[in-house]
Amino acid sequence: MKKVDFTRYDSIAIWSTPKSTDNLDSNREKLFKESYKEKYFEESWMNDINLDRVIVGQNPGKEGNKIDDNSLLAFHWNKNSNDYRLAAALYGTSFWGAFMTDLNSEFNSHSDQVDADVSDVEDLLDKMDKLKINKDAKILSIGGKSFHAFKKYNKEKYGIIMHNDNYDPIEVEGHKVIYIPHYSGSNNGSGANDWNTENVHRTIKKYN
Repeated sequence: MKKVDFTRYDSIAIWSTPKSTDNLDSNREKLFKESYKEKYFEESWMNDINLDRVIVGQNPGKEGNKIDDNSLLAFHWNKNSNDYRLAAALYGTSFWGAFMTDLNSEFNSHSDQVDADVSDVEDLLDKMDKLKINKDAKILSIGGKSFHAFKKYNKEKYGIIMHNDNYDPIEVEGHKVIYIPHYSGSNNGSGANDWNTENVHRTIKKYN
């Protein structure tokens, strides 16, 4: 797999890591914030892509329109995007090295103005197939709207109905889809929708 295979929406879930991981569990987010390098992706990281794991967001923020195709800088842009929180939660799990992308391609930092739908899920599955992602790869879905799009897909394709307030993992075309809340600073959710880096890390590890 080469950089040319990736669009401006894509990346790999690897970031610069703290020099020391002592006391990582109690300082995970702080350490990754300090080590985060803006607009940086090391080409050698491509060698560690995990084709058995996928991470999917809803849509790129407005700054994403500055990212070039094939740069793999999606999810690696400005520090104020809080991508370091996601890096901190993923480090030490099987999703470190996963293929990353967004469902919807609209550049908009106001996620409430954007909806992902069934066609977006179909496009994702097609993209995964072209990239030769494993047919049973686990998918980590970031945020409620992203996760609900997978539910809509199952409802339209197979008549499977699940309540929106149910965030248990679901099966979509052979892929286990796992929900985590969004790491954005604007996430004011509670309960299952609340971002807490240590809690999200533990949730992800359950599905290693």
